[in-house]
Amino acid sequence: MRHVATSWTPKPPDSNATSTPSPPPPHPSYSVGPDTAATLLTALGDNPARIGSDAAFAKLCGVSPLEASSGKTIRHRLNWEGNRDANRAPHVILVVRMRRHQPTRD
Repeated sequence: MRHVATSWTPKPPDSNATSTPSPPPPHPSYSVGPDTAATLLTALGDNPARIGSDAAFAKLCGVSPLEASSGKTIRHRLNWEGNRDANRAPHVILVVRMRRHQPTRD
């Protein structure tokens, strides 16, 4: 996602360019289509550098684990905070990969 976010970052205008810049080629990740990528990029906002780690991105999407332990039982649950639209994107990616991508199933 960092690659996609940085490739869509606006660049300063080139004095020699006469045409409008075209978007970068699609990211080669399986099951990440334009809608899913747009949802994740919208959740990141205009400053992708504010998400410094995978854990911070998981918290933003609402898929980070929280302890839900009681007594000697150790359990975890998902953190329900975060961007709900961004939460749907990893779910869609996971479902598509589990159905159609053999290396993910293995």
